[in-house]
Amino acid sequence: MKTLRFAVTAPDRLDRVLAAAHPELSRRQARALIASGAVFVDGRRCKVASRTPETGTKVVVHLAPAETTPDPRILHQDDDIIVVDKPAGLSANESETSARDALVHKLGPGVRLVHRLDRDTTGVMVLARSARAAEALSALFREREVDKRYVAVSMGVPPEGWIEAPIGRDERRPRCFAVRPDGRPARTHVEVVAARDGMAALRLTLDTGRTHQIRVHLAHLRAPILGDTQYGAKAAARLGGEVLKAERPLLHAEHLAFTLFGVSHAFDAPLPDDLAAVWRRL
Repeated sequence: MKTLRFAVTAPDRLDRVLAAAHPELSRRQARALIASGAVFVDGRRCKVASRTPETGTKVVVHLAPAETTPDPRILHQDDDIIVVDKPAGLSANESETSARDALVHKLGPGVRLVHRLDRDTTGVMVLARSARAAEALSALFREREVDKRYVAVSMGVPPEGWIEAPIGRDERRPRCFAVRPDGRPARTHVEVVAARDGMAALRLTLDTGRTHQIRVHLAHLRAPILGDTQYGAKAAARLGGEVLKAERPLLHAEHLAFTLFGVSHAFDAPLPDDLAAVWRRL
């Protein structure tokens, strides 16, 4: 996708700014791009053509219609929280590097992230709908008072039990993380539900919530998640003579539980079809 990046040289309506920065665009086309969500102003999606950004403001324009993303399934909502079953291919938060719609964008104004799942990880997520819930939920995650359980399919059979291995940025690969002695403490419990032909169906419990934690820990144990090519796995594996393909890392957040304002909450999300198909064969 072709992307246009520039800084505003003089204050004006956003549609005029776009048309001036890219002469091939008419104002009508500029307004269409803005309405589609393809324009970001200082890192935030802007759908208001009449907005007047100041001189020096950074603008990113994706010169193609915004990519279609799947919708989440709502499991619960009230005045304070909304709980969803997030599908694969949907980012938790919006980013100017992509024209994709994000989860927070789909759920409407005022929704706040308190934790994240990777774009291709499926399963249960809770988001705040009020300031008090955002503060309280953030504290629960920070104090490790949220029960988080995942399932995955790994290439390799890891040892069962707790893995305690600190995680930090991978200096060789800027977008990746790795186990390293100067990293932040990270703790994951591994249970092998079934194993066959060098593959395993896993149930995993998090005691901490580092970025890519499960993916990094399993790769460290030489049992990366099937489909997780970023961390050394393959996109296909042979099981019982059959070749199984994964279009994404087969990782799913199946259970989330917490107590908020004196009320206990517990939510479960069924296995998505792609992971379930492999899980049944193990």
